[in-house]
Amino acid sequence: MDCNEIILSEDYADFIVQNAAVESNDIFIEAACIQPLNEAFRTEYIPLAELYRGQPGGIDAFFLVAGSALRRVDYYSFPKLYGLMDRSALEQSRITDVQNQPALSLSGSGVLIGFVDTGIDWSLPVFRRTSGRTRIVALWDQAGEELDPPDGFYYGTLYQAEELNAALEGMLDVPGDELGHGTFLASVAAGGEDERADFIGAAPEADLAVVKLKQAKSYLRTYFQIPEDVPAYQENDIMAGVMFLQQLAQRRRQPLVLCIGLGSNQGQHAGTSPLAEMLTEIAGLPQRIICACAGNEGGRSSHYYGKLNLGVSRDVVELRVDPMETGFTMEFWAQSTEIYQITLQSPTGETVPKLPGRQGSSQILNFVFEDTVVAVDYEVAEDRSGIFMVQFRFRSPTPGIWQIQVEQRLGTEGEFHMWIPIQDFLRGNTVFLRPWPDVTVTEPGNAVRVLTVGGYQHRDRSIYLNSGRGFNVFGIVKPTMVAPAVEVYGAEPAGFYGYQTGTSIATALMAGACALLLEWAVIRYNSINMNTVEASAYLVRGAQRSVGRAYPNQEWGYGALDLYRTFEVLTII
Repeated sequence: MDCNEIILSEDYADFIVQNAAVESNDIFIEAACIQPLNEAFRTEYIPLAELYRGQPGGIDAFFLVAGSALRRVDYYSFPKLYGLMDRSALEQSRITDVQNQPALSLSGSGVLIGFVDTGIDWSLPVFRRTSGRTRIVALWDQAGEELDPPDGFYYGTLYQAEELNAALEGMLDVPGDELGHGTFLASVAAGGEDERADFIGAAPEADLAVVKLKQAKSYLRTYFQIPEDVPAYQENDIMAGVMFLQQLAQRRRQPLVLCIGLGSNQGQHAGTSPLAEMLTEIAGLPQRIICACAGNEGGRSSHYYGKLNLGVSRDVVELRVDPMETGFTMEFWAQSTEIYQITLQSPTGETVPKLPGRQGSSQILNFVFEDTVVAVDYEVAEDRSGIFMVQFRFRSPTPGIWQIQVEQRLGTEGEFHMWIPIQDFLRGNTVFLRPWPDVTVTEPGNAVRVLTVGGYQHRDRSIYLNSGRGFNVFGIVKPTMVAPAVEVYGAEPAGFYGYQTGTSIATALMAGACALLLEWAVIRYNSINMNTVEASAYLVRGAQRSVGRAYPNQEWGYGALDLYRTFEVLTII
């Protein structure tokens, strides 16, 4: 099999590996294929059969044996799964004022906006120039069967502007966007004017580049207990998409805005994941602005924060499991100075022995009086950060209230965090009964330099209830800012228009605003080396802030997007 077949095959597992760890990497089976990502990372593809050799049950065995089979593979290397963050904003953000102000008259011309998402309906008029030709300079379909990948990548099909124009004339068949999420984001950020529908995007003359992500493999869905019918995307594929867009902008010598409308509750929520590290690196480059959503978990009761006060060494966390739930994961994180023992008690009162908490230990817990199986994997010192981490994977969990008894065995801080998956990855209303709404910004929104976007209701200027709240685990201000996220108007596949809600929509608006800022800075030679850090500083200075509210804060960050005021501040500077 060649690399394209291996990468797309369900028979191979994907692992994210640091290039610096070539001599000491923990993947103990020779890779069948290696996909370079950037100077720091690569993806290695390993035959699944080698990982659970001799185990019955086929792919389902991966849930049961993954802990022991992968004991030498650290948590950091395992691709996390990301989901979609959704389901007269321009005026409120004062983007229209910037478009129409005679001295500015900005439209995003000369700037490239990149999307790593569900694809795009390339046929829509809002993505064409006045000549009728496409504004999309490249579309990489990662699952494309017509093997013609971008340079340096081994899978999928690349469609360039010439081929998309041929498709517009009916001469070529090019995949669209079955889910519509990427189409909506692209229209909000950069859709052209449609007078009939009274619509225009934030940067209507920007060039577009799109990565249509392939769906996550079945073995990862089994491992993380994510339903087959829910959109889920692998971290390594998102990283490949990011690098494709970065390299495309380099070749075209264009300033680039990246719009990331995906999120995950997996990880420490500190911006230390491979994807977050990659985005942080690119965000520091000149003529690059990275916008990532804060996620929609602020009001979902998916996070628990524990603080053991002096003299108190135990806490009991209650998790209500919905009757619809057939499986889910839960992660426990604490500082590197801490060690904890954890005991699970099912809703029927059955208690398993205290889990040992040894480095690299894995355990399968079978309950006597119920069908529940829980796989537990410990990392007393997680590979990248030294952080204490425990991953729980529940299969056929008994509905009702589970008690997680947390006992501190070593340490001084007494602080710990627990997260369950984003709502889309759960089948029912599974929640912590005493949730903590802060520290709910999803990955990769916790990346240090990234412009992280929360959401608010622009009609009554209230915060969007589910907008991810900060700060991150290390106290870095996240979200950076907020933008309209509730009932925002945009284009959908097949020529329809509608309203959608979510922080990915707010991120698309921010990305469009950043394209206008880059046009002013780079195309018009006002600040040709502007990067994400500089752009964030200007946008923060111009943000709308309410009297009586302290800034920055966990909900609003430094305030709400006001692009026109940003330019007013620039005139003062």
